[in-house]
Amino acid sequence: MFAETTNQPGQISFHVGRTPVIVQPFFWLITLLLASSYFQEKPQPWPIVTWVLACFGSILLHELGHVWMGSFFGAAGCRILLSGMGGLAVGATRCQFMWQRVLVYLAGPCIQLLLACILFFLFPEEGTGWIISDIFIRQMMLINIVWPVFNLLPIFPLDGGQITREILHGYLPRLGEVISAWSSLIIAVGVGILVFQATKSIYNALLFGIFAVTNLQRIQNTSHEKGYGDSSWRH
Repeated sequence: MFAETTNQPGQISFHVGRTPVIVQPFFWLITLLLASSYFQEKPQPWPIVTWVLACFGSILLHELGHVWMGSFFGAAGCRILLSGMGGLAVGATRCQFMWQRVLVYLAGPCIQLLLACILFFLFPEEGTGWIISDIFIRQMMLINIVWPVFNLLPIFPLDGGQITREILHGYLPRLGEVISAWSSLIIAVGVGILVFQATKSIYNALLFGIFAVTNLQRIQNTSHEKGYGDSSWRH
């Protein structure tokens, strides 16, 4: 899958250390859509620019967390893809043991929460005194607290859902996949309804709708399941 993305127009390719990274154009589009609440904030257009940079840096760090932990356990050839659906750490969970894969999935959210703690202690409430940098730090704090907590929800394909799937499959090889799929579907629908009622956000409704459809397809394809993928989602 990763190889199929290497020649798309408008994408950006670079390396972080030895890890190849591809950023697709739709990644920037989605981050701009998520910045809608900042379009009226001054000094324009800096809150939008800092938001896009904060999203890019935070999601990249999240995926690097997966890659670094996977590499520690022997996963080779890991790559990162940032797309309209978030981030993907390809190959990071190619580890021998279930507990290692669980730690790989946890590494992404945990490294974000660690960053949020560092920012909290480095920049107290009074901030830096520079309005643009204060906006950026505030956005980084928001992203690196709210998003990793969201990512730990037991909904596939979020990291929490991947962890649930690994554990259930490890202890219930015959039933783990279907139990994981059903629980993900039910939680995705329930949380999606609550989030939409609280935020009235069409984007949130679509996001949880995609999660629900994904898990419905898992249920339908359970009898044809051949094994696990090696992806890590973030978003």
